[in-house]
Amino acid sequence: MPNQDSCLDVRNNPGAESTTETVQRVSFMNRRRFFQVAGAAGTALMASPDRMTSVLADSLSSTRDLVRFPEKTEMILLTDRPPQLETPIHYFRQDLTPNEAFFVRWHLEGIPTSVDLRTFRLNVSGHVRQPLQLSVDELRSQFEPISIIAVNQCSGNSRSFFEPQVPGGQWKHGAVGNAKWTGVAVKSILDRAQVKSGAVDVSFNGLDVPPLPSVSDFVKALSIDHARDGEVMIAYAMNDQPLPMVNGFPLRLVSKWHRISKGFGQGHSSHQSIQRAFHIRSSRPR
Repeated sequence: MPNQDSCLDVRNNPGAESTTETVQRVSFMNRRRFFQVAGAAGTALMASPDRMTSVLADSLSSTRDLVRFPEKTEMILLTDRPPQLETPIHYFRQDLTPNEAFFVRWHLEGIPTSVDLRTFRLNVSGHVRQPLQLSVDELRSQFEPISIIAVNQCSGNSRSFFEPQVPGGQWKHGAVGNAKWTGVAVKSILDRAQVKSGAVDVSFNGLDVPPLPSVSDFVKALSIDHARDGEVMIAYAMNDQPLPMVNGFPLRLVSKWHRISKGFGQGHSSHQSIQRAFHIRSSRPR
């Protein structure tokens, strides 16, 4: 069975950053929905014209294509290659966004549809004395777990309302979610790897791959001080459940108050799914 690795690499060079199930499409504006919208508008008109406008806008915004990906409920489709799925806004009435409704944002279309935990390893390499290859079971059993509640928001959230219009996924307000993340502090992993003096940053890479050789891989980095602040974590649970595959299973980087724009599988502002590489550098290329 081929080895499936994720990497965290510490480098000595300062500078560059460093399902197979069928997707189901749902037609939402059916006969019943039409009469629901009409009824809501009529009721709102009795209250005020402004209220009617608001109700119509909210109701008609839900007529965009809904799809159901594996492990997901019906979500608003932006693109399917790579998957970009927006959370229907009614889920934001809850404090924590349900896993099955949490938005999905990938940058590369070559995403994993399965991961064998028997062979998967998180690789820690680079400017360290003790390179590591850690299974998910080892992360769970050999390190003290930590939990935080944190919002994950795509930097393009609400982009469709920008004036003038800008390129990129035309999100409305659903590229955001709030979850309880549980995992291991990156600091604990770096301490076990015995980072050498002079390390400057930690780069993270995922299992997603470019569709063509001419397309660059998508890798991001944190400064070594930020990575060791005790709050940055490698999460293996989301709302006390395993991560959904399209939200970065089996591991995801969670970095509060920081824009990462990548997941070890999926990611963006402050969260990244790490499934292939974790590398530490000691100097930046010029």
